[in-house]
Amino acid sequence: MFKKLFSKANYEEKANLYTLLDFLLASLSRLVEVTALLLLSSGLADKLANVYVLPFSEKPIELLLLAPMIIVFTLAVSICPALRSSLRTACGIDSRPLKSKLAIVLPYWIFGFFYLWLVSWILLINMNNGRLILWTFALALSLWALVVLEAAITNLEVKAKLRDMTGEEFPEGLYGFFEKWQKHQGGKLMVCANFGPGLTMPTYQGQNLIVTEKALAAFQPESLKAGLVMAMVSQMLKLKRNYLVLRLVALTMAVPASMILLYSLGFMMGYPVTVRVSHVGLVWLGCWLSFHVSNLVMNLISRILYHRLNLATIAIMGQIMPLVKAIETMAHYNFMPKKAPWWRTINSPYPAPKDQIRAIMAGLSDLSAKGARKTESPPEDLAQAKARAADIFREGGPNGQGGDFKDKIRYKVHDDSEEEGFEAFDGPADRDRSED
Repeated sequence: MFKKLFSKANYEEKANLYTLLDFLLASLSRLVEVTALLLLSSGLADKLANVYVLPFSEKPIELLLLAPMIIVFTLAVSICPALRSSLRTACGIDSRPLKSKLAIVLPYWIFGFFYLWLVSWILLINMNNGRLILWTFALALSLWALVVLEAAITNLEVKAKLRDMTGEEFPEGLYGFFEKWQKHQGGKLMVCANFGPGLTMPTYQGQNLIVTEKALAAFQPESLKAGLVMAMVSQMLKLKRNYLVLRLVALTMAVPASMILLYSLGFMMGYPVTVRVSHVGLVWLGCWLSFHVSNLVMNLISRILYHRLNLATIAIMGQIMPLVKAIETMAHYNFMPKKAPWWRTINSPYPAPKDQIRAIMAGLSDLSAKGARKTESPPEDLAQAKARAADIFREGGPNGQGGDFKDKIRYKVHDDSEEEGFEAFDGPADRDRSED
């Protein structure tokens, strides 16, 4: 349904259109979710239980009363994500067929349905018995378990898709760099056959550095090296562990948020004298608020740290241009516009491309002014990077692509592709890796 919007637009128009539509759909999704939660908690859940459960049972157990409530909420939260997935497909960020996407999403939906059912039942039982400490403790424990389980499942999924990098795939010019790192860390450089939406920088798992097959095809060797250095710095700072701890702390706020809603809105609905199914909706609303506030905080922290990681990468490499080209490549494949208003990127963990370049130049200027690098010479390509930053992400040509993205690169896709097992991406014009 979005294909016609992107058919005749150039790259910058596509990027601006994509970020705007994605923001609008994300905002609509939040609006639909909070509306569904307010309706359920204000009495809709009780009416659903009366219509679909009570006529068939004189003494329905509380577990059955929650079923129609969860079904309505599941339908409400699924509409806009489906539209956002269609948007990513239309603009080329995610080329996986619908069957492949459903195979990934459906198990999570089924698990989430039963997980929410069980946790809500435990909460409702303890609320009925007046055990305030028990239901608040059960709520916090279930949220912590969900966060830890999500991290564990993600690691297992990545591990299942990992393989050793072959000699043909190893980017030219990185052998010496990788051997030095392996001598000190003892890890491996591995490839992940994960063809999710967009393009991601290299990351780490345990002691190993992980590069997706998309990244191998898209990044130039020096840009890939910059991404690997950034992943090494993240590994030394243990950012994944710190993010996990921060998320656990942030989601704990769901407990006081739910109590405030129960003893304010819920009090007007008879709580704690009577406990109804609708009161569980208020607990969900508290968790929903806590979850999205924690997401905003985590994205803000991620954007701040991303600027610091950029400067650390340049300090280690002694060059700027590889990182600048990596930012440019990331922006192209993910349809990030040159400069977007803050309200469009508020849900993104990545800063806008021009913001990154501006922060890099400002950071180098500050270090130089403070004399923090008296013993070090400035990066050799500083002047080149400044010239590149002046016209970075320039408008595309007649074909709608940027000036540095003209050739096509192709690589094997495992079962996810729509075109005979291959997927095509626009690649940088200077694809000759031997020059780097």
